[in-house]
Amino acid sequence: RSVVFVHGCQATYIGKALREASRAEGALSSAVGRAVTVEPLVIIHGASVSGWLLRRPRGVKVLPSWAATWWLRLQGRQRKPDIEALYAAARQPATWRRT
Repeated sequence: RSVVFVHGCQATYIGKALREASRAEGALSSAVGRAVTVEPLVIIHGASVSGWLLRRPRGVKVLPSWAATWWLRLQGRQRKPDIEALYAAARQPATWRRT
């Protein structure tokens, strides 16, 4: 399923996360001149996320807010020059302009 329910209501977070990750991946890859991988992540804060381990939407991680820092630390360390290049590219408005 590609749906998340928050307080019993269907939310559109999954589709939006997939689209934004795809856009960010393309924009950042173009800006830094090499392939960049962006993984969609939806953080739910202040709402019930029961069953999130059993019914994971395809292609998107859905986590309660308490697990976000834990998950990010598991992703491994990146090289400082790579982080700085991505950060500099992400800060430039031109990176995000659609052509």
